Amino acid sequence: EIHERKSEENTEYLRKKIGVTDKFINQYLTGKSLRGEVDEVLTLADGTMATLDYKFAEFKDTIYDTYKTQLYCYAVLIEANYERRVERGFLVYTRSLNKLVEISVNEEDKQRITEAAAGIHEIISKNSFPKATKIKKRCVSCTYKNICIQ
Repeated sequence: EIHERKSEENTEYLRKKIGVTDKFINQYLTGKSLRGEVDEVLTLADGTMATLDYKFAEFKDTIYDTYKTQLYCYAVLIEANYERRVERGFLVYTRSLNKLVEISVNEEDKQRITEAAAGIHEIISKNSFPKATKIKKRCVSCTYKNICIQ
């Protein structure tokens, strides 16, 4: 609902305080191994681009890794589709009076996303599970923990 409303209201509004010169709303982007719909793709005054994502959440001084990972994925997609560098992304917390939070995006972040996506595609194409980790603490957040044979 929030995404729908944001795509219809203030469509011409540019966040000039952060250097926005143009924006593209609800962009469905595809890449070699990723795809997703970006709430807003921003063109910035310094010639780079950025992603802006609305979160129906309150900001409580913590930026979740899942939010960052999503921004990094969008950064990879923007660079692939627009052929412009992405060095930052923005989150808007709609339940905290639309608080805007800037997230730095570096080359290592984008490289990790690219490698993870390639790993996922390899698992799918080979129809095999990845090797089990020796570090059992990682099993807590593993997608395969309920079906792992090791």
